[in-house]
Amino acid sequence: MQISEQITKLQDSRTAAFEQQKSLTEKAAGEDRTFSTDEQTQFDELQTEIEQVDADIARLEKMLATEQATAQPVDKGQPGVAFRQAKNTPDISNGIGFAKAARCLALGSIEHRDATQIAADLYDDERIVKATHALMTKAAVDPATTGDANWAGNLVNGQPAADFIGYLMPQTIIGNLSMRTVPFRQPIITQTDIGSAAWVGEGAPKPATSMAFSKKELAPLKVAALAVASMETIRDSSPSADVLIRDSLVEALKYRLDADFIDPANAGAANVKPASITNGVTGTAASGKDAAAVRKDIKALFGKFIGNNRSVDGAVFITDPSTALAISIMANDQGTPFFPGMGANGGTLFGLPVVTSSHVPLTATGPDKHALYLVDASNIYYNAGGVELSMSNEASVEMSDSPTGDGTNPLVSLWQSNLAGFLAEIRVNWAPRRTDSVAAITGAQYGE
Repeated sequence: MQISEQITKLQDSRTAAFEQQKSLTEKAAGEDRTFSTDEQTQFDELQTEIEQVDADIARLEKMLATEQATAQPVDKGQPGVAFRQAKNTPDISNGIGFAKAARCLALGSIEHRDATQIAADLYDDERIVKATHALMTKAAVDPATTGDANWAGNLVNGQPAADFIGYLMPQTIIGNLSMRTVPFRQPIITQTDIGSAAWVGEGAPKPATSMAFSKKELAPLKVAALAVASMETIRDSSPSADVLIRDSLVEALKYRLDADFIDPANAGAANVKPASITNGVTGTAASGKDAAAVRKDIKALFGKFIGNNRSVDGAVFITDPSTALAISIMANDQGTPFFPGMGANGGTLFGLPVVTSSHVPLTATGPDKHALYLVDASNIYYNAGGVELSMSNEASVEMSDSPTGDGTNPLVSLWQSNLAGFLAEIRVNWAPRRTDSVAAITGAQYGE
């Protein structure tokens, strides 16, 4: 056993003995008495053990210091000696790998150097080098056509995008729903009206059945986020620079995806963005503010589904954190919660999952008018492709979250202002399979 290992073992033994002393003391104090004879003997024996261990640790620490002072460096050239350099392999999950690769791409443009070499010099991590290379290159593919269902898949950049998507999506509403994934540009046939059957008497004619179908497809629409950072931030070797790049893109994309997915006012735009799943949904006004009103309103939501012959299997509640918190703190006079599965971050309500987002919009003027949605996630078509990233420090940018593109807003030169811009784009689309896939309670003011 190494000297350092012996010291660790002794330290663990000392801690165990002290905890036993502490337990004896707390027990006597809790019973408002002094030590019994046996307890006093046990306490003194533990104290002797601790003092002996302290002496042993002191001796071993002196030996360790002497050993370290006389240690000789390893001769890498000595025959028969295998030498291996240890590498720092930090965690690059949660989008950090993507951000590091993006940073190397920016430095490559700024310094007119190979970005992959910068990744090797800066991080000494083969994973970051490969991620940077993936952002710089695209796969060679045949000419694409809109009828080729694999067109988008051939251009996905692989691990860096998957890493970023894996960090972004769990923070969004759509990333927490078990929706029905379908390919882009693939025709989807759905039944919008069931046929009818009838009892038939002997010798009577059998009725003909009529059914209704519709056809739709999901086009690969784009959500884009443009984040601008200073050159000082890009060159900063601190890990916080990587986090800043990641979070700047994530926050912008998260807001846009959540708001447009759930906002009833979003009617969509042809070939630009899909309508929200709540657009056109006629809501039911909240019946009150107390727990009884919550139960009545939830019953009304279920009634909408049941009235349309819909199952609630796979259904999910969606609301904002303040509404979820208001429901969670409702309790009886003894303080027992009426809805124990709830919290500000969601949970369960009447056996169904609750997903919260601060981007769920208000349903009327004022801070206290909230909405609660019941969504049949299994009957919503959905697809999200990979991330494409581009970077420039020489472009001129309209620094506005509502750009006009007509010269109304002034342009800022990234080069003149010592800035770099990162543009991230995600291909995404969704569409309810049926118009009654969502039910809503509007104007809620629970708990007030």
